Amino acid sequence: MAPTKGEQPRCKDDLGDRVLDIFRQFDVNGDGVISKEELHETLNKVASLGWSDDAFDKLMRSIDTDNDGSIQYEEFLSWIMGTSDDWDKVRHTLRGDFHTCDWVHVRSDNLGDNYDVGAVLGTGGFGSVQIGTSKCSGEKHAIKSVPVKEKMRDALLAEMALMKEMDHPNIAQLYEVFENGAQLLLVLELCSGGELLDFIIQEEEIHEYQVAAIMGQV
Repeated sequence: MAPTKGEQPRCKDDLGDRVLDIFRQFDVNGDGVISKEELHETLNKVASLGWSDDAFDKLMRSIDTDNDGSIQYEEFLSWIMGTSDDWDKVRHTLRGDFHTCDWVHVRSDNLGDNYDVGAVLGTGGFGSVQIGTSKCSGEKHAIKSVPVKEKMRDALLAEMALMKEMDHPNIAQLYEVFENGAQLLLVLELCSGGELLDFIIQEEEIHEYQVAAIMGQV
């Protein structure tokens, strides 16, 4: 069941505890939501980046996705773990001294207890990808299922270690991993923009400025 407004969900992992600790620093009066005034006051203390009123209002709108004038825990969680807008510097400041790999939790419990797994997004030679919705935050992710074969285990774990270190807006973010012996289940950022090849085929002809923008992301 999704948490009600103002209720702080009890996530079952270290990541949830860490984000909840940060959330509580902003929720000065302890009412379960962050007001505009609380956000402004706390940001000026922990992330003094020379805020203009316009910049602050833009940040507030990017977090307060339902536009009700306050920030619920789910909105804060989705924002602070995101990578898709202009606020990475602020996120890193709020995350403090945690390295990206510290935020990626490897778990042995049941994926189904934490995510509602839905339609298959794609399949390949190394596994399949399904859409998954977090029961804690309501955020949608891509769940990649990779069979673990003994001869490939070391290579898979090495690749996973590299992915844990990646934190860049143009690289799909790895959030957490479930390991059940036969499979590695990787919870990844959901990239819904489609395949580059499909875009090229659809456009039939792409211009130099489009290629430059694409290569700039690579």
